[in-house]
Amino acid sequence: MDALYLALSGALVLLTYLLTVGCARLGDKQ
Repeated sequence: MDALYLALSGALVLLTYLLTVGCARLGDKQ
């Protein structure tokens, strides 16, 4: 169960990071 929790946490952090970078890049284009 701990491994699954770590995997979900890692995926959530990665998703948040990608969204942040994506928004930053869109802001730079405009």
